[in-house]
Amino acid sequence: MPLVFLATLAYGLRPGPAGFAAGQEPPNPVPAAPVAEGPEESSTDLAGEDEPGEDRLAMQAPGAPATAPVAAPALPGVAAPAAPVAPAPLAPGLAGPSASRVLGDGLTQGAPALGSRATRSNLSGLRRGRAMEMFGDKLPDPRLGRLAGQANGLPTPFPPPKPIEPGAGGQSQGVIFVPSIRGFKIADNQSPVPLDRVYYQYNYFDNVNASLNRRVNAQVSQLRVYRNILGVEKTFWDGDASIGLQLPINTLSVVSPIKAYNGYTSSFGDLAIVFKYVFLRDPNGPSLMSAGLAVTAPTGPSSFANSPAVRNLHYAGLQPYLGYFWTNESWFVQGFSSIDVPMNSADVTLMFNDFGLGYYLYQAKEESAWITTIAPTFEVHLSTPLNHRGFSLTDLAGTPDVLDFTYGLNTIIGERSRFAFGVVTPVTGPRPFSYELIAQVGIRF
Repeated sequence: MPLVFLATLAYGLRPGPAGFAAGQEPPNPVPAAPVAEGPEESSTDLAGEDEPGEDRLAMQAPGAPATAPVAAPALPGVAAPAAPVAPAPLAPGLAGPSASRVLGDGLTQGAPALGSRATRSNLSGLRRGRAMEMFGDKLPDPRLGRLAGQANGLPTPFPPPKPIEPGAGGQSQGVIFVPSIRGFKIADNQSPVPLDRVYYQYNYFDNVNASLNRRVNAQVSQLRVYRNILGVEKTFWDGDASIGLQLPINTLSVVSPIKAYNGYTSSFGDLAIVFKYVFLRDPNGPSLMSAGLAVTAPTGPSSFANSPAVRNLHYAGLQPYLGYFWTNESWFVQGFSSIDVPMNSADVTLMFNDFGLGYYLYQAKEESAWITTIAPTFEVHLSTPLNHRGFSLTDLAGTPDVLDFTYGLNTIIGERSRFAFGVVTPVTGPRPFSYELIAQVGIRF
């Protein structure tokens, strides 16, 4: 509000055109109303050279057509005709059509004043305090799968075998740890700030569930996961809310001596619908808190990437969440806390806590700069199962606690395009993967 007050004050006090004081006459005065046709008055008449107190109407020749009245001193008891007046200076806190010219900072003429509700919600045109999407870490959780062609049920309960060294071989027990079909997480390529954008994300996971598969002697030497994610988000309610769609394309690579399992499979995953609403804003900046709900519909196949070798649990899910974003001139903090609830108690309920810290390493001062912002970020992601805790060869939904660290770099091209690259390393064991690579591309509109 102090910026708005100074801007409007400058508008009211700005110097007028040559020969006029500020506020005396607008640069584009309102044209006068058309007058009735009649003989033109002399320049001396318009100059007002009448004798003091003399009525101008009395100087008119008898029988001459009446002329339109012009501005004259008000007569006693007679109201003076209205005359065009200059617009009054804007009151503090209000913005007029030229306020954006005074405020600048990437705003165009006629745009809302800085600090207004609409401008705070549209951060794509502001470099200071720009909201960055989080990288995330989400690999579908390690999940015990049942190999096709084995007995319909799992083997009779038995203790997990002792870990064996890679390459030592062993008899397969008909089970394998594979990625879960449930793969959506609110912290993956999402921001607590409602945005207008389209985006794409690529994830590569190396050596997936290797240690777990060695423990059960699964005849799989290498699992790799590739994910391509397409998404769109659109704001409404003056930028205080948004709705988004996200659809993954999952690819699973299996290296196995069993020919039926070996090779690549790929398919669309489950569609996620994300609703977001800002319930608390900083009136002096872009910091905020938001809440929302993500709904995952079971639109994909019943196995990850439609692998013919494995079948797993597959249900719809609800993911309510809270988000927060805070920033100053140099740093930004953002994160989510959410609970992923399946629509069947046979599957695991997960709590996610995601925290990100970023630094505006570079922000261009020139309006024409190609690269306008560079911001490295560090994220911590914790997944906690609220039931079906830990691994078990008798529980298809058994899930461990997972803690991951993400290191990323955001690069903003112009005012609307974002390119980001990140690396994820698991901290807890058994490690769900060796490492993850992330590439994100987003365009705001």
